[in-house]
Amino acid sequence: MRNTSGRVVVVRAFTLVELLVVIGVIAVLIGILLPVLSKARESAKSIQCMSNLRQFAVADQMYVNQFNWHMPGWWNQDHAYSAFGTYWAGLDEFRKALAMPILDPGWTYRCYVTRKWYCPNAVRAADNPNTPNPNDHTNQRYYPMHYSYGMNVMGVDVNTETGQNDDVWDPRATQADPALPTDKRFHAFKPSQVKRPGEKIHFADAMYYVINVYGVGPNTALYKGWHNRISNYDTTGETVYADTNGINTQRTTAWRHKGGANAVFFDGHGEWMRKDRLYDRDAGGNIIRNDRVWSVMN
Repeated sequence: MRNTSGRVVVVRAFTLVELLVVIGVIAVLIGILLPVLSKARESAKSIQCMSNLRQFAVADQMYVNQFNWHMPGWWNQDHAYSAFGTYWAGLDEFRKALAMPILDPGWTYRCYVTRKWYCPNAVRAADNPNTPNPNDHTNQRYYPMHYSYGMNVMGVDVNTETGQNDDVWDPRATQADPALPTDKRFHAFKPSQVKRPGEKIHFADAMYYVINVYGVGPNTALYKGWHNRISNYDTTGETVYADTNGINTQRTTAWRHKGGANAVFFDGHGEWMRKDRLYDRDAGGNIIRNDRVWSVMN
């Protein structure tokens, strides 16, 4: 190649080896950066999740200041399975505190929330939206809270298990007494009933809107939960929540963040918890409940 003066100019191009070296260096840098970016993305999701839970705790404290009760898990129904229109996420006070729209009491999804209030790792939210009523002036799509977060009701949960695990309901919790008419019964704690509030889980990542130590519904014989085996969530993950392949994840805590769950406690503080903190083991190695974090009134 000649320049304007007529001199020969040699233009040196990259050799194949040099190009391969550059490509290799770029590949190594990508390999280093991707895990870092992945961790940063997961950390951001966990922070968003914990922010939701802390705001739930603030809303609950506002409820306590007004009524001298913690927010009820549900009300007006014999058990949680029928309370899709009357559980804690539908309380007007809760929704006002978090600037959520108050939904029509006649709508079956009045307790549901927008995607903003879901844990980002709660993948079932995207699969189970409820299309709003045509007259819904908010023009938003709502999702059932029970695929994202749950409230600990260990002590005020009605025992429907024919004598099994009767500790889910504490006789001192008269407001949840199964002998009361369902329209007079609600499922909550007075602040004075909560023992060591800094140790007791209040809200956590979950597969149902209420949770207990067993992580099971009314049929313990079929749904083993924590009974001498791993959690149902360890088996199912986010894929099912009820009556699938003999497994039921209702009332189950969800390990969505680095093998653990985000939780807030009755004193309002939040933290990430390893799943093995939620249970103990007996001398034979079998999983048993951990009252230190679950049994609110003890």
